[in-house]
Amino acid sequence: MNPAGVPPPPGQQVIHVTQDLDTDLEALFNSVMNPKPSSWRKKILPESFFKEPDSGSHSRQSSTDSGSHPPRLSSAAVGAHHVRSHSSPASLQLGAGAGATPSQAQQHAHLRQQSYDVTDELPLPPGWEMALTHTGQRYFLNHIEKITTWQDPRKTMTQPLNHMSHHPSAPSTPVSQRSMAMSQPNLVMNHQHQPQMTPSTTISQQNHPTPNPQAALLNIPNALTSQQQQQQKLRLQRIQMERERIRMRQEELMRQELAELGKQGFYEGRVAKAVVDVIQSNGGVMDLEDLKSHASEEVKPIVTNYKGLNVWEIPPNGQGITALLALNILENFNLKEMGHNTAHYLHILIEAVKVSFADTLWFCADPEKVAVPTTKLLSKPYARDRSKLIDLQRATAKYNQGNPFPVGSDTVYFTVVDTQGNACSFINSNYMGFGTGLVPDGCGFTLQNRGANFSLQPGHPNCLAPRKRPYHTIIPALATDADTGELLCSFGVMGGFMQPQGHVQVLLNMLEFGMNPQQALDVPRFCVEYDKKVDAWLVSLEDGIPQHITEALIAKGHRVVAPVTGHNRSMFGRGQIITKGDWWRHWRILPSSSNVFWAGSDPRADGCALGY
Repeated sequence: MNPAGVPPPPGQQVIHVTQDLDTDLEALFNSVMNPKPSSWRKKILPESFFKEPDSGSHSRQSSTDSGSHPPRLSSAAVGAHHVRSHSSPASLQLGAGAGATPSQAQQHAHLRQQSYDVTDELPLPPGWEMALTHTGQRYFLNHIEKITTWQDPRKTMTQPLNHMSHHPSAPSTPVSQRSMAMSQPNLVMNHQHQPQMTPSTTISQQNHPTPNPQAALLNIPNALTSQQQQQQKLRLQRIQMERERIRMRQEELMRQELAELGKQGFYEGRVAKAVVDVIQSNGGVMDLEDLKSHASEEVKPIVTNYKGLNVWEIPPNGQGITALLALNILENFNLKEMGHNTAHYLHILIEAVKVSFADTLWFCADPEKVAVPTTKLLSKPYARDRSKLIDLQRATAKYNQGNPFPVGSDTVYFTVVDTQGNACSFINSNYMGFGTGLVPDGCGFTLQNRGANFSLQPGHPNCLAPRKRPYHTIIPALATDADTGELLCSFGVMGGFMQPQGHVQVLLNMLEFGMNPQQALDVPRFCVEYDKKVDAWLVSLEDGIPQHITEALIAKGHRVVAPVTGHNRSMFGRGQIITKGDWWRHWRILPSSSNVFWAGSDPRADGCALGY
């Protein structure tokens, strides 16, 4: 302080502490801390408040001192060989506790360890501060109750809440906590006592941040109170890394087991028992014999010709037939003349998809259990008849399935093409987010919920039955030259019942409007879905389709949801395409471009197109 006794401006304090300094504690507060005005800092606290807690107790109740006079620091309390500053004035009590006995020091260490059980990322409750003794031991000061304690008050926040903590009158007025702005993305944990959790060296031990679109899909609203959220945040942070390591280790052990035992290791071994146990414990009926008798089969893809291009899809019980039905219907219209994504163009595509789904949702079933008239459904005469149902000016509320007989919905897709033109179009999915959510013990994966696509309507071709495959939404696809059989493209669009709609839209973008693979994926799409609650078809339009187009479709009688923006655009599917040559420019493969591969990846997801 200067001779006039006026504290210097904040940031310019110079304090010289001598051995025999005897200064007013409040003056020292002002000169060193220059505290922000707040109700509890303005209080004059008793001397006993600023003493370290007694080593024989976790806490000391408020002193009987009235606090009516300014407390003073004794010369013994401030004697020091160095200077330090701290957010708590109590930390200026240099030399305090220097005479602690070994037993006291041991008890302090024990109590300090209890405090360290809580991460510093969790803020202290309102009115609390943490301070250090000269030996580095932590203790806590409550400026409201005027007590000091070795016990970290945050420990009680991690205990199970009683019923009153959920009451809306329970929270006190919160304070601003800058400490909640965490600077570290990960927690470092000590695993020296858990060597069995060390993952295989073949597995990455790094934590990868969840990409934006995926994080949005995983974002689930909750009704937690702010205190519950802080507790949950703390718990999640502390177990996240360990849980991920355990999961990755479980997956690695399972892969090693399956590599040694093959199919039998999954359908008859330890994994099979874990699958059955978790299903039956949750009310399911699958047994070991169901798994043992399962057999995958190679299927013959189904195909249709669209203006000289053969489009190949997965047969029923997959829904790939929906895309082929729609293409056959659309072949009866001059789409290019309508213009890309005009109201008339979208109206015709929407109605064609609705007609196609009317057939698929009835006829698509397990062909080993029921007769599926695939050939007749894909015939050109049948498509011409179905196309006549489309009103060019108005939306049709409901289409019934046709009669092709003679009168008497967490998906992953990738595609790869090698230098020889061999292509793989691959898709896999647990169906709805994380499938059933059931995790077989010790296996590290969730069980899919594809059975949700069975019908419970008696007599329906897709009605639930033992050892029967349900309607499947996942449909990888290929396109070839109808004359030569040469590969034109490998493609797929993820997204449940959006998949066949996506196939139709991205193919037409290339075939009718000359877009390259990336352009074909980039442009806005529509999605048709049947809403059972209102018993009507809903048409969702992606952001980017002009407002006047939306209004024109509404005028035609469509129930429109628009515009769909942000992460909600995932409903329009996420696709990938690889083409051989630029046939989409010329309607045919030119010799000069036949060895050039073009690839595109959907901007609605986290994928990429990569040549290597």
